[in-house]
Amino acid sequence: PSILRVAAPPTIAHRFLPGPPAAYARLHPNMRITLDVLSSDVLVTQVAEGRIDLAFADVNTGHAGVRVEPFLTTEAVCLVPRDHALAGRPEITPADLVDQPFIALTRRHSARIAIDAVFAEAGMVCRPVIETSTAVSAAEFVREGLGVTLLNPFPVAGRLGADVAVLPFRPAIRFAASFLLPSSVPVTPAALGFMAHVRGGTAPHAFRLAQPETA
Repeated sequence: PSILRVAAPPTIAHRFLPGPPAAYARLHPNMRITLDVLSSDVLVTQVAEGRIDLAFADVNTGHAGVRVEPFLTTEAVCLVPRDHALAGRPEITPADLVDQPFIALTRRHSARIAIDAVFAEAGMVCRPVIETSTAVSAAEFVREGLGVTLLNPFPVAGRLGADVAVLPFRPAIRFAASFLLPSSVPVTPAALGFMAHVRGGTAPHAFRLAQPETA
């Protein structure tokens, strides 16, 4: 049987996958699919070394051994509890969040750097009540009523439920999710087929305020 080796960091693996691989496996019952959940830096190395056929990532990489294929672009959204005073706003700005209990990603995240830069540009500082290492846990803290947060809607916004409101944030903070492929070897037919399957599915439209990559 053909083999497809897929990898993703934890948030994408747990909130976007394994749906697409499962659907692809049903279409190709003779294919053996493996899914590795890896940190972004390990994932990039594994792809560059040819140990992974295809990976999903939401980080920029300039690694010479990795070919980047755009998949999805998004803009940061603000998550607030459904009964929060901000939940009815048409959009959220830094000024709306300065005095709110804020749930922040840890500083190792590129998203945290971008968010801090937007507040600095506005001459404001957002003081976190808690910092967390994943967007999934940030969203869960919002659900628990601990505060509000800003994050990339992909992939968490697809599974928030009715307890959390998802609001546009301005100025826009843009994110990109990509397929990562080894640049030293041809893309395998299984990886090409899987990318086409994911692109042709409904997954990109399931994330509120997310727009498919058009470039």
